Amino acid sequence: MGTFMGHALPGSFFIIFASWWIINIWIRYFRSKQRGTEFRSSATFKCSCLCGKLGTWQVEGALKMLFCSIGLTGEMITGFDDKGNFVNFGNAQHITMFAAFGLSGLIDILMHHDFPIPKGMDYVGMLVAVMVEGVLFLFHLHGRKPMDIQVHILLVYVLGASIVSLLVEMYIQNSVLAALARSYCVLIQGTWFWQVGAILYPHHVNPNASRWDEEDHEQMMITVLIFAWHMIIDFIVIIIMGAAVNCYIKRTGNCYDAIQMQNLIHKDSTGQTVINLGDSDNDSDLEFEKPSRATVSTK
Repeated sequence: MGTFMGHALPGSFFIIFASWWIINIWIRYFRSKQRGTEFRSSATFKCSCLCGKLGTWQVEGALKMLFCSIGLTGEMITGFDDKGNFVNFGNAQHITMFAAFGLSGLIDILMHHDFPIPKGMDYVGMLVAVMVEGVLFLFHLHGRKPMDIQVHILLVYVLGASIVSLLVEMYIQNSVLAALARSYCVLIQGTWFWQVGAILYPHHVNPNASRWDEEDHEQMMITVLIFAWHMIIDFIVIIIMGAAVNCYIKRTGNCYDAIQMQNLIHKDSTGQTVINLGDSDNDSDLEFEKPSRATVSTK
C-alpha cells in the first residue's frame, strides 16, 4: 500500500461492498414495511438481479475472494526486489489483511452451501477480518511522519467503530440502524482510503500538486477537517440511497415480488422444476414433479 493505487484498490473494495449492503438493507427494510413483516438483516445478500439458478449463487463471497486475490497477488509481486528476495515487509502486513478478508469470503460461500459450521459464522469471519486489519494498521506506523500517523490512526478509529457495529448487528439482526451502521463504517473506510492515497501521494492524482507538509500542525488540522467531511458526506449518501430505493419500490409495486418469484424457479440437472424457498440464513429446495399419467386397466 506504499503507493496511491495501494490505497485506491482496498478503498474501492470497501466502497463497492458498502454500497451493495446499503442498497440491499434499504430494499429489505422498505419491503418488510410494505408487507408488514419484521426486518431482519444478514451478513451477505443475494444478487436478485441474476435470473434462474444464478440468482442463488453466493456472488458476494466470490467477489470478496476475487478482489482479495488481486490485492494479495499485487502485494506479493511488489514485495520482492530484483534479486528475488522479499524485502518489503510492509507488503506482508497488507497480504495478511487481504488473506483475512478472503477467508471471510470463503466462509460466506461455505455457509451458502450448508457446510456444517455454526450459524452466524459469516459475521464472525467478517469481525475477525476487521480486527486483523485494525491490529495491522495500529502497529503499522512506527517511524513515520506525524501526518502519516494521523491519517492512519483516524482509520483505526473507524475500524474500532466497525467492530462495535458488527457485534451489535450480530446480536440484534432486526435493527436496520445496526445494519446501516456497519455499512456506514465500511463506506468511510473506503472513501478515506482514497483520501489517504491522495494526501500521501498527491502527484498520482495531480502531477502539478505540491506535497503536504507532514509535520505542519495547521495542515494536520486540515486532514482532520477533511475526515469529518467524509463522515458527513457518507452519511448523506446513505440517506440519498435510501430515498432512491424507497421511490423505486413505490414505483415498481408488486413487480419486484414477481421478479423474485421468477428467480426462485429453476430446473435442476434432472429436468425437474425446483422452487428455492430458502431465506438469507438457510437455503433449501422444494422439488415439484409433474405427476405421471395413471394407467387404467379394465377387466
